[in-house]
Amino acid sequence: MSEANILSTADADTIYAQLIDLHRGRSDAESLRLNARLILLLINQISDVETVLKLIASAEFDTMTGEIAS
Repeated sequence: MSEANILSTADADTIYAQLIDLHRGRSDAESLRLNARLILLLINQISDVETVLKLIASAEFDTMTGEIAS
């Protein structure tokens, strides 16, 4: 990811707070459906298969252990 794609701390905090609010009061099943919909919307917005596949691989990699996340 290039430095141009890195959010400021304030922006990241704002997004995090919005995501937490979005899930507040929802069941686990509702949150999972909501996350799936959000992921699909974001993939559609990115609209570049190579970028999406790289992001999927990055999400699977645990930077703390250096291993594939389970």
